[in-house]
Order: sequence, then structure tokens, then C-alpha cells
Amino acid sequence: MCETSGLSEPTRPTVAGIRTTDHIQENVACSNVSKEYCPIGTNIAQQCLTGYYQDQADSGNCKECPAGSFCVNGSQEVCKKGYYCL
Repeated sequence: MCETSGLSEPTRPTVAGIRTTDHIQENVACSNVSKEYCPIGTNIAQQCLTGYYQDQADSGNCKECPAGSFCVNGSQEVCKKGYYCL
């Protein structure tokens, strides 16, 4: 990642969760919304896949859905009493 334009060598690695355009880190959160994540080197937030969730903004990955919960569209929900969630 280059901290400014016009450099021929990267000055430091990019950071997941921070917006990066043309390998220039903008020091702006890629997503201000939970339920999304921003992989390294992107400026476009991604929604967590089924089975994963994210409860914080500015994250570079999603969390695996824990036992006793189900996760859809980046949200984690606790299974209702008497039900079994895979």
C-alpha cells in the first residue's frame, strides 16, 4: 500500500476493514455497517455469507456462527427454545 500517489514502492501493507483505492489507503472505514466486512485491498463492503456474522463495523472478516445460533445476511440470531440450529 502506498500512503500517497506517485510512489513506486509500497510504504506499508494494506489493512483489512479500511478503504483502499488503487492501493492507496484512504484511512476511511470501508463499511460503517455491521453485517459487512471489507477484505484487504478493497473499497467495496461484502455481506457475510450464510453461517457467518459480523457485529462490528470496520472489520476485515466475518465471524463463524457459534453453536446454538443461526447466521443469515451477516446477522446472528439465537435459536428459539426447543429448536435445534445447524
